[in-house]
Amino acid sequence: MFTSVPKTPARSFAPVPAHERIPLLDALRGLALLGIITANLWSFSGYAYLAPAARLALPSYPLDRLVDPLLHVLIDSKFSTLFSMLFGVGFALQLQRATARGVPFRRYFARRMLLLLALAGLHAYLLWFGDILRFYALAGLALLLVARWPGNRLLLGGLVLAVFLAPVLFILNEAVLYHPPSAGDLSLAGILAAFRDGSYGQVLAANWQLDEVRNFWEGAPLTIASTMGKVMLGFWLGRKELFSRPETHQGLLDGWFRWGLLGGLPASVAYWAVKAGHLHLDSLWLAWLPFAVAGGMILHSLFYLSAFVRVCRGRSGFSWLQTFVPVGKMALTNYLLQTVVGLWLFYGYLPGPHLMGEVGPAALLLLGGLIFAGQVVFSHWWLRRHAQGPVEWLWRRLAYGGLGGKKEGSRETPDFNR
Repeated sequence: MFTSVPKTPARSFAPVPAHERIPLLDALRGLALLGIITANLWSFSGYAYLAPAARLALPSYPLDRLVDPLLHVLIDSKFSTLFSMLFGVGFALQLQRATARGVPFRRYFARRMLLLLALAGLHAYLLWFGDILRFYALAGLALLLVARWPGNRLLLGGLVLAVFLAPVLFILNEAVLYHPPSAGDLSLAGILAAFRDGSYGQVLAANWQLDEVRNFWEGAPLTIASTMGKVMLGFWLGRKELFSRPETHQGLLDGWFRWGLLGGLPASVAYWAVKAGHLHLDSLWLAWLPFAVAGGMILHSLFYLSAFVRVCRGRSGFSWLQTFVPVGKMALTNYLLQTVVGLWLFYGYLPGPHLMGEVGPAALLLLGGLIFAGQVVFSHWWLRRHAQGPVEWLWRRLAYGGLGGKKEGSRETPDFNR
């Protein structure tokens, strides 16, 4: 079901026929986007900035108090981790195809990542501070430095970054590098008011205050280390051809399924307990916990990957693939659309329902499902008429510019992805 058509050697940049894509990989990208919008609505909605008394005053509070921990345990950071790994898988597939065709790959991919960095900058600074694409672009450029590493070194390097260095940076942030807000910074209530009632300029000011790059030492090094580590793990998975031939890696998938439950789920519970303030890391006896949480949450993400592969290989697998594949084929477009929808639903400077600070996790879970369902319908409709998403078309057209690429066919995808 998941095998792809053998590659035809060539020596120029040329579009990859759509039928050479790996459906499972696109479906997993779609699944990751479902988790990402569900998690990001917690920020878009302003619920993250509500005081405890304001949360208690919401009509849905009795249900919210049950749903909120479930969202953090089952969704928060797990699907963004999966998305990061799939980014690394895409790099592996592009590199393999370029090597098979004898095409110089580094210049093309560097151009592609620099364009992504520019797009991500516009997204972060003009729309929403929570952009992750900047860190993907930087990780993609860094992958060019490790592209020739053997598999064992890639695996070890990814684990060191994501499971060792990222927790070390977290501990340093908490104990040493934390900088209190400056005199001009808004309080959480001020941020909520800017998003709910402020002008576009006030929203940009609040975005800038919350941005990880602006608050570099408070978050960016940790995000860079964690993202790069997960992308390297995905690169390693892509080299193993896990997604084109999952049946040959059944033992590995079964191990992820088992250990994702036994180790990953408890790690996610601990992660929620720390974020919610129920578990404090101010004791040396708990210095090991951030490392266990970092590793366990990756296992939890791999559990979802393994479970999804099982479902897709079952009797109803084709239906699942047909649902998620179009969303994943337009992953960049759909990620940016999620921001547009989130801003329209909640922010005060746009004409819309203006729900900022008025809905809790229970309603957000429902909204996330509805937004994703809309993206499923939109993606199916769009791809019946076009070869790829509009943002993907623009990005790849610019990336091919000046590199000798052929003109795109009506049903072809101009990329090395499969």
